[in-house]
Amino acid sequence: MGPAISLPAFMTIHCVSYGRTCACPTLMSLQPIHHPAVWRGEELWQQADWSHELTETELRELDALIKSPDVPCVNAAPHLYQRLTGIQDSLEQGCGGVLIRGFDVEGYATESLMRGFENLASVVGHPISQSAAGERVFSVRNAGFADDDPRARGPNTKKKLRFHTDRCDVIGFWCLQQAKSGGENQVVSSMALFNEILQRRPDLLEVLMQPYYYQRHNVDTANELPYTTQPIFSFFDGYFAANFLRVLIE
Repeated sequence: MGPAISLPAFMTIHCVSYGRTCACPTLMSLQPIHHPAVWRGEELWQQADWSHELTETELRELDALIKSPDVPCVNAAPHLYQRLTGIQDSLEQGCGGVLIRGFDVEGYATESLMRGFENLASVVGHPISQSAAGERVFSVRNAGFADDDPRARGPNTKKKLRFHTDRCDVIGFWCLQQAKSGGENQVVSSMALFNEILQRRPDLLEVLMQPYYYQRHNVDTANELPYTTQPIFSFFDGYFAANFLRVLIE
């Protein structure tokens, strides 16, 4: 598959399940996916829609948005809003992820930054719960919970997380404080993985496209069952999706 890439600690947004491709899920009819989101390692850096440097106008708008987080982004930051709507399209039709640079978070209250970030996220999609407490913006940091503490999750421990997808279609990160060590993010193209498996071991796709049993996530409070089922790779209405959270399968 080639190496994944490490991302600098800025704002990153990437698509978890994305892409338009063939609508034929039978093994014999499966074809390689041809899409800008098929890339390997540092090829992502060469994608025109990957890196975004905020302009002076957008930086002023973002400052105003953070100071008045209840004002809709389209009103408080029209130029930034236009960039975000372009990013929304790029996440599905382009490389599947973006890196946004240029904003210095120094001097802003954490609460204001979190509310401003949720305002930005509402342009790209519909924010959903990140925790059993209903938080739509979740702090990724070591909370010091014991391994047997039910509140312990990968994002609030110091454990290294394996490659996975999240429960949403798009997830964003805004680095407010760089870790002294560790804390790197890595991304890999699920479409490229699909193509590689199709080339090397197409028989495995038959297994990976069958429903897998997942332990119910602690944020899925509406599910009365202790489990749910979903395939690793799937096609629906002409769209490709990848869903993989190994810890809940095991």
